[in-house]
Amino acid sequence: MEYKVTITALDYHGRGIARINNQVIFIDNVWIGDEVIVDIIDKKKNYLVGKIKKYYLKDAKCKYYHECGSCNLLHMDYSHQLDYKKNMLQELLKRNCDIDITVSVIKCDNPFNYRNKVVLHVKEGVIGYYQKRSNDLVAIEQCLLVSSGINRLIKELKELDLTKVTRIMIRELDNNLMLVIDGKLLLNNIILDMCNSIIINNKVIKGKDYLMVNINDLLFKVSYKSFFQVNTLQMIKLYDCIKEYAGKGKKLIDLYCGISTIGIYLHNNFENILGIEINDSCIKDALINKNINQIDNISFINSDVSKINIKENADVVIIDPPRSGLDNRSVALIERIYPSKIIYVSCNPITFVRDIKLFTKYKLENISMCDMFCQTNHVESVALLQRKNQSK
Repeated sequence: MEYKVTITALDYHGRGIARINNQVIFIDNVWIGDEVIVDIIDKKKNYLVGKIKKYYLKDAKCKYYHECGSCNLLHMDYSHQLDYKKNMLQELLKRNCDIDITVSVIKCDNPFNYRNKVVLHVKEGVIGYYQKRSNDLVAIEQCLLVSSGINRLIKELKELDLTKVTRIMIRELDNNLMLVIDGKLLLNNIILDMCNSIIINNKVIKGKDYLMVNINDLLFKVSYKSFFQVNTLQMIKLYDCIKEYAGKGKKLIDLYCGISTIGIYLHNNFENILGIEINDSCIKDALINKNINQIDNISFINSDVSKINIKENADVVIIDPPRSGLDNRSVALIERIYPSKIIYVSCNPITFVRDIKLFTKYKLENISMCDMFCQTNHVESVALLQRKNQSK
């Protein structure tokens, strides 16, 4: 049965909220005020899920948009996307933490073709993304979010026999392409010439198992298994914000430091920096990045943050945890360090607002939303928490 509804709000996942017979229904790919005709595709105990059958939206620019699960805000003007994310973060802070604060917005100058990395799935020789809330595949020829070099490589890969391939990762840094394949694939000369690095089933076929990238005159090695922000230009803006919030001091501790892009970026602001990271590959890259850039005031510990036992003090602690946020042991570690400032970098607003409530001796002074993931509802934020009592 069809229903005509009006979208009154958006939820934290970017879905539209409407009502049918006084029951909430969630609908993808809409904006506040839209009138749409929907079918009910799922009934839950407390809400419904709908799918648009007829809609009055502007052209979403991507022919895969209404099936593909890669992005979900493409139908919005970019300014509306920023407003939505800013308001969502402010509302979460007010509702969960009783904090009234204005979130600063760090917009992206290029909200398309910004991704330097993509993971593609392959089924029965077809390359693409998963559908929304499904493991069914949407075959793609190109993606509006990824770099031009990645799109060119996708086009060439589609011409090959991919029946024995299950997963493809492509990364482009400083115009150099890395291709990582799970499965068996016979490559042609075009792809061999296009790629600077090729790894098949963890074996290097061409080049190295890493790429180098220049970030404001600092060089970083990024191995194919190491984490690196997918939006390079926004990453620089994010790090500049972190540097401003951190200020200068004697000691900085960088938790979940990865390949130490943040620690090395801030090396001139502190006399001594300690990075802690569980991923072996990241620590190896971090040590190389330290040496490449001839930095002698930074050291690393290869350990799980939640299990480490250090008794050092620090002026500033930077935390950039996974989407799951902090556990109790990690919070206890930060409380033992008792820094003057905590810089919390988060890719998940839900766990972020949960975690900052735990730091009762700190006040949220500033927060910025850095739009790292344009066209999606994902939010990257950086917050400054200042110790309330500066005397120990």
